[in-house]
Amino acid sequence: HELKTPIFTIKGFVDTLLDGALEDSNVNKIFLMKIKKQSNRLDNLFSDLIDITKIESNELALNMESIRLQNIIDWLETSYESKAKSKDIILVFPDCSNITIKADLKYIKSVFSNLLENAINYSDKGKIIISIKNISESKISISILDNGIGIKNSQLGRIFERFYRVDNDRSRDTGGTGLGLAIVKHILDAHGSKIRVESKVNQGTVFSFELN
Repeated sequence: HELKTPIFTIKGFVDTLLDGALEDSNVNKIFLMKIKKQSNRLDNLFSDLIDITKIESNELALNMESIRLQNIIDWLETSYESKAKSKDIILVFPDCSNITIKADLKYIKSVFSNLLENAINYSDKGKIIISIKNISESKISISILDNGIGIKNSQLGRIFERFYRVDNDRSRDTGGTGLGLAIVKHILDAHGSKIRVESKVNQGTVFSFELN
């Protein structure tokens, strides 16, 4: 179903263009932009499917190294500030210039980006706050808090399942694959950590995890 929907949509737009809409300057660009959007959705889906297949088949080989957490925070700010601003969302980042973590850079960046992108996609305005707390000499707690649409208690136990979506319409509009949180959970498991979530409908959600 996840593959058929964008493929069926692309085929429909292509057929319409070939049937004459290609010559109509009022609609041809619109249809081509929609085809591009669905193509990007397919690309994201295939990429996430490859990642989660590797992870779930125990093929995830971590390259553990010492990483300055500030480098990841700076990358997040550069990558997502424009998207957040377009939705009147203020991103609040911590100063963690003195914090070093032991992790796989590629995969831990995927954790941060999936959680922050979800927070932006499921919020319409306000603030998203990333906070860092020292809980021991060798361990920190990281939280990503938004004031978006929230998650019902009945859904909390399922949000880390493949293709489960809290809001199907919003997920389709934002190009979400429904695999992001499943990937986050598996990556953190591989790092010896656990993802936690607290949420209230129409008030917001906080995801948190710990790293050494």
